[in-house]
Amino acid sequence: MSFRIGRPADFVFMPGQYAKIGLRLDDGTEVYRPYSIASAPHQKFLEFFLVTARGEFSRQIGKFQPGSTVLLDHTPQGYLSIDRFRQPQQEQDLWLLGTGTGLSPFLSLLRDATVFWRFEHVVLVVSVRESADLGYADELEHLTAACAQDGNRRFHYLKTFTREERAGLANGRINVLLESGELERRLDLPITSARSRFMLSGNPEMITGVTELLNARSFRLHRTAEPGHIIVENYW
Repeated sequence: MSFRIGRPADFVFMPGQYAKIGLRLDDGTEVYRPYSIASAPHQKFLEFFLVTARGEFSRQIGKFQPGSTVLLDHTPQGYLSIDRFRQPQQEQDLWLLGTGTGLSPFLSLLRDATVFWRFEHVVLVVSVRESADLGYADELEHLTAACAQDGNRRFHYLKTFTREERAGLANGRINVLLESGELERRLDLPITSARSRFMLSGNPEMITGVTELLNARSFRLHRTAEPGHIIVENYW
């Protein structure tokens, strides 16, 4: 499910960051959990995307109705930001690789125009078990069409399913498609250390597997003291 809450005037964040939202329990105690923000910084609300069956906290949120109260820590956190990549003179491509609700921070990035003038190509690859697990597919398809209107296709959206085979669509985990070269072939976009930058969000197993594959191709994790090619956000 996705839901929106009012955005306090003093809540300022960067696309890719997360917020801690909370619930007040029957005994008066407060419990908070981190959730990536799906809305853009210019929007007047905060939007979140989650699986309500994952834990007791999310199940409680799943019972909410319009008008329900959610607590909010007013300090956004996280470093999944394109500003961490040093922008050289040459053009670059941004690869956003996510699983399930790991899509959330990428939605915030894509809803903000900055990413499209910072990178020549923006690629979003989302892996889910089956088509019913896809979130925001209509919005992302519309964005794909809108970005292609000028004849210069700068946004690429690729869905891949791990437990469902659909004709014409990608099937398999992201690391498998990356290792086989299927991602590059389907998108007609080469992955090179000079041009390609990666943001990974979602299942830690996917992040570990993809990072290892990229490391083998001379890509490295981004660190403050040592700028690299890969930024990650484990989503549980």
